[in-house]
Amino acid sequence: MMVTDDGGYEMQVYDRTLTATGLDLTFSRIRDGEQFKLIKGALTKVK
Repeated sequence: MMVTDDGGYEMQVYDRTLTATGLDLTFSRIRDGEQFKLIKGALTKVK
């Protein structure tokens, strides 16, 4: 969490979930209570 110069705030959140085939990842950036950016991805385990 970061407080901005104008008194607002910004948070960066990483949600990670292990799956049977690898990992699901969601990154979100929240600015003053509103979602500013959302990125989703999946990593696949290689043997």
